[in-house]
Amino acid sequence: MDKRKILRSLIVPLQDGRKIPVTVYARTSGRSLSARLCYGEVACYALPWHTDRQIVELVRRAVKKREDFHLDRPFYVPGESMFLLGKRLPVVHGKDDGREAFFVRSNCKDPIVPYKARFLDYLSKRVPEIAKTMGLDVSSFRYRTGLFLTYYGCCFPTRKQIKFDYRLFAYRPEIIDSVIIHELTHLYEKGHNERFYKILHLYCPDYDRLQGLLVRGDFEGERL
Repeated sequence: MDKRKILRSLIVPLQDGRKIPVTVYARTSGRSLSARLCYGEVACYALPWHTDRQIVELVRRAVKKREDFHLDRPFYVPGESMFLLGKRLPVVHGKDDGREAFFVRSNCKDPIVPYKARFLDYLSKRVPEIAKTMGLDVSSFRYRTGLFLTYYGCCFPTRKQIKFDYRLFAYRPEIIDSVIIHELTHLYEKGHNERFYKILHLYCPDYDRLQGLLVRGDFEGERL
């Protein structure tokens, strides 16, 4: 169970018409307001004397600062479902019986955390497979995952490291593959120039459409 004390909940309207749900938690230290954008909502940390108006302004500034951050990605519906590598699966409460489903313990603060390792394991197998089809050897590369917000992947050829935003685990495999191919293309061309995109489209002809699905947060592909 989440031990953070909730002061109240707000719905903050944005200038583009979106309405952002905001959970206001009690701040345990410091005096200033702070906001964290994560998993389709905004968590704001405040003290009792902070007004709703102050919180609204803070949230608007935070969202504006992260123009490329999408708040409407439904990584999970509490008590109903989550996504794993493009598959919609039920949330299982209670004893983990080994089924291929999401198991969420009652004391789990963040239901994404248990699946970061699983996604990293998936990447450690899938990236070399794709690299081989591109004529690349990444046997000496290391992979990391994290919550990066401003990008889905990042390649460091000299460090022999590739990082991926672990939120990608929610998407269909072909969408994940498009991000992997993008990062591996940097081993041929460092910058995002004409040659880069020529190589990228050679190995991922459908890249532009898949990128559109990723940006819109369409986990399972086009909505029918």
